[in-house]
Amino acid sequence: SSGINAEWPLRPGLPALILLPLIGPRRNRFDGEWKEERLPSQNNYFKTLGATIMWMSWYGLVFGGVSTLRTNGGAVVAKIAVNTTISAVAASITAIGFGLYYERKLCPTDASNGILSGLVGITGACATVDTEWALFIGMVSGLIYFSLTKVFLNLQIDDVVDGVQIHLCCGIWSVIATALFSSRDLVKVAYPDFEDESVPCGLFYQCNGLGSVQLAANLVYCALIILWIGLTSGLIILPLWYFDLIRYSSRTDGEDTQSDYTGDTDSADSDTHNLIQDSNIGRVDAELKTIKERNSPGISPPGRVRNELVIREEKEEEEEEEEEKEEKKEKSTD
Repeated sequence: SSGINAEWPLRPGLPALILLPLIGPRRNRFDGEWKEERLPSQNNYFKTLGATIMWMSWYGLVFGGVSTLRTNGGAVVAKIAVNTTISAVAASITAIGFGLYYERKLCPTDASNGILSGLVGITGACATVDTEWALFIGMVSGLIYFSLTKVFLNLQIDDVVDGVQIHLCCGIWSVIATALFSSRDLVKVAYPDFEDESVPCGLFYQCNGLGSVQLAANLVYCALIILWIGLTSGLIILPLWYFDLIRYSSRTDGEDTQSDYTGDTDSADSDTHNLIQDSNIGRVDAELKTIKERNSPGISPPGRVRNELVIREEKEEEEEEEEEKEEKKEKSTD
């Protein structure tokens, strides 16, 4: 029964995996100085707030499997709360640690996405594993998220929100972890309808010789879910891709949506992003010059947003300078 809760987070990850190679990366994503690096967040405050809201909402999600607080219901809810919290924190700290070690910087994205990966990883086993295993599951979830993010960058797969790593991969890990670390006693408390001889448990416990059977059942179940979601998603996604209906136009991709960031936003960057949303090039020329002056022209500080409008204006200025030089040369030869 815990496997039913374990598999649902991987459902949104599989359609994302199908869509990514079909849509391709954002324009200029792997052409510039950030080719092999993660783009900094547009707004770390909102991202952290969103992750926190999801974290709090997750408790209601996993508590929903408890039908009553009578008998053992209160103990089950307490175990779920503790394991969910520990896994989320462990995954976040693990992701932050790897980011600090490999990238030599603290990345708020690692903290937020680490929390989500830990929540997904513990969902299936939140009521049936001991606390130390919840800690281990969270650490592995954080490692899965961080390592696969690097793999995707090396393969130039542009997963904007890291949905495949968090939902699909950590969801699969949740199904496997449930079959590895579930304690017989905790399974009996969470699912009292089992008879003593038929209580399943994780492979590491080998109760009644059912550990390997439970692992095999969870693997088959996970494979069937992937097959079913893959087929049904493909029936929707492939026709949309064939008729070119799943991606913004090139103009919209560059002007109306977030496309190219080189640092965290500040007040001037927020103004620039608002201009992108406005996408009225002719009307904002004067405002762009003001923003560039505030951002020190010619210098690219870490907090500056590079957008299509600014780059376009810089190119136009260079072209005008070249034209003026050519005109001077023609006059001198005359």
